[in-house]
Amino acid sequence: MEEDGMDVEIIEHHPEILGSRESLYRRKQRLRDVEERDLSYFDFIGQNECRKVVVGLFGFKGAGKTALGKVLGGRSVIRGTKACFPTETPYEAERGCTVHVHPTTVFLSGENGISRIMTLLDTSGHMDLMSETIRVLGQIDVAVLVFDVRDDLSLQYELILDAIGENSKPLVVVFNKMDLVEEEFGDLVARRLGHLRGIIGARVHPREWFVGSVKDARISRMGEQATGLAEDSEDGLDGLIEEIFWQVPVEHICDCKAECLVGFLCVEGMVLCNMVPRDDISTGSVVTVQNVDLVVEKLYLPFPGCLVESKTVRSNVGVLVKALEDPLRRVVLSSSQESLMSMARKVLERKTVVYTNPGFLEIPGPVVRVRVNPADKEGFLGEAWKLELVYRDLEIAGECLSGNGELFMDAVLYDLRNSLGVRFEVLSVSSNLKEVFGGSFREEAESLVIEGGQATGAKCWCPGEIERRILEAGPLLGEPVVHSYLKVSSRSGDVGLECLRKVGNSVAKHTAVLEPLYLVEITHAKDAEDLVSEVISSSFGEVIHQSRFPFSTLESTLCYLPVPESFGFETDLRVYSCSTADCVKMPLYWRPVNDRNRSSRLAKFIREIRRPRDS
Repeated sequence: MEEDGMDVEIIEHHPEILGSRESLYRRKQRLRDVEERDLSYFDFIGQNECRKVVVGLFGFKGAGKTALGKVLGGRSVIRGTKACFPTETPYEAERGCTVHVHPTTVFLSGENGISRIMTLLDTSGHMDLMSETIRVLGQIDVAVLVFDVRDDLSLQYELILDAIGENSKPLVVVFNKMDLVEEEFGDLVARRLGHLRGIIGARVHPREWFVGSVKDARISRMGEQATGLAEDSEDGLDGLIEEIFWQVPVEHICDCKAECLVGFLCVEGMVLCNMVPRDDISTGSVVTVQNVDLVVEKLYLPFPGCLVESKTVRSNVGVLVKALEDPLRRVVLSSSQESLMSMARKVLERKTVVYTNPGFLEIPGPVVRVRVNPADKEGFLGEAWKLELVYRDLEIAGECLSGNGELFMDAVLYDLRNSLGVRFEVLSVSSNLKEVFGGSFREEAESLVIEGGQATGAKCWCPGEIERRILEAGPLLGEPVVHSYLKVSSRSGDVGLECLRKVGNSVAKHTAVLEPLYLVEITHAKDAEDLVSEVISSSFGEVIHQSRFPFSTLESTLCYLPVPESFGFETDLRVYSCSTADCVKMPLYWRPVNDRNRSSRLAKFIREIRRPRDS
């Protein structure tokens, strides 16, 4: 849109986008020159690679990373009246959590300082989205890791530290919430900080350490014996910014033109590509995502509290791209779970947990399954493709959605109903299950050759085709092999009954049910240990590691928990422990169900959900 010769359009306030009542950037005659001047200067600074940096904000369990992003955004010259992430979804605002990777462009222009551009990528702090959080490391120059000084080094922090090390990213550490530490616990916190600093420093060698209270914008450098905030901590934010810009690396991990993609966001029903382009882009340009060429329709700069439309965006600056819808529908994103599972295995090995059970199978895939009312299928599928882009590990088949975790699926359904306006009714929420065939069955299936009748005189199936067809049509646990599964001949009289009997026996004998397992880390008080063990046992869980946090009264328990038995686990844990225990869950492995009663129950469930429904 062009107006009065302007090459930039200022997006007016919209409550769902801006989160404030007004924007500094309205189209007012007396402000128009100021807007043009600021944006022209922003574009000029964007041409200098040394004055730009992309920062990833990481932190878990309410550590304060999002608050830090908003404080840094408050330093931007171009911003709305309220410092906030302009792409925050209603779900995130309502639940108070970060689900998506949110970009914010901060334009730093001091009277006596050097003008610079800082792109902040605020990441999710929930384990269900951990693979997306780790994937962001490929797009950033510097990582800022925020800790709550009252917490300990959890599994999530160990995973992100390993990922930062593997990606060789410079790291700045911020120990937050010092204002919540009572004076009498100062010595304990100082010892804990020293302990954490030793562990982190030995693993990733952070560039600098900071301590403070982010919500009060009070941050100071952490000395060797720091126990609290320094008197000049109000000016420590400038020191943090200087540390972020110090010796910014220029190399990024990239394998193709799609390397600039951070993810997708849904804003006002539009699917926008969240990018940090490696080259200058403009409207009409072509960007490649997963081997699909997308034509850029519009470009939005995500300044704090407002979105600004621009015709051109410089390289290494965060931007939201609106592309033509037809090619966008062809984009298929690959799963990012495999790298996360590999890192989790390394973390567990450091805890002396070694996998020796051959029954464990590393099969990435979604674990929580939701079935919507078939009557709503048509309207549901019309908008569901947008969710598959916004939520990378979401799988949609018919009226069924599958994803990695309960919060993940809760966010998906919320967006489907509230952001995309699709009405539907959930019929069931359950765990995904798989089937596996033993080696003996494969050998038997490969050796079978089924001949057609005299009328056809041809083989209907080749060796190896039997297993593939059964896997596609399954499940066959405890069920007869019928013609709907084995289309051996066009005439039933031509089917070799003895051959069918052998196949049926092989299937029943060698098929096993696979269930997904959560890796669960439970943090609890010592006096809640027996209650925690009881809740784990009642959910068919298996404890694999127990430890005590140094300089803390809390203990940690790692366990495997079958996903089919996990619904309500967190609630039971908190209720029975009187809120002295909490946990995080991560899908990790698929394992054959060895318990005969549970296997029979799950097999019955598989047959019921796959049985053809009456039309």
